[in-house]
Amino acid sequence: MGMFYQKLGFQKWTNEKGQIFITDKNISMMKSGRYELNVEDGVGCQKTYTFLIKENSKAIAQPFANDLKICAPGAAILIINNPSSEFGYRLYDDFENSIPLDDQKSGRSNITTDKKKSLCITQFTGDCESSRKEVKVKIGFNLYNIPNTI
Repeated sequence: MGMFYQKLGFQKWTNEKGQIFITDKNISMMKSGRYELNVEDGVGCQKTYTFLIKENSKAIAQPFANDLKICAPGAAILIINNPSSEFGYRLYDDFENSIPLDDQKSGRSNITTDKKKSLCITQFTGDCESSRKEVKVKIGFNLYNIPNTI
């Protein structure tokens, strides 16, 4: 039950002076500096995390990859379109999970699936990472896309 509440739990951000200035999830107005995030779940467990936000005026663009269409459940390769050697690429199983399924410099990730699903990709350099871009994985083929071979 605690994990369910942790996602919805109370949180507060404090700055270097110990002043509370944000009590919601929108941190877009934070300037560079050292901050602490205090999270309390629904059963009263608390955890504090320390973050250093660096000044960075340039946002990293999302990478682009085509949706995957595979004939049958199994293995496939997700390929980032036009990967750049200045970035690394991460594959996540959704928009929320903080642990990547794969982390590649090449922009090529091996996946295995037994059902239709959505994955998320990002590109990063150092500590900076783009927002997540959804890539859909579909299984099966459409008979209307098969060319006439007669």
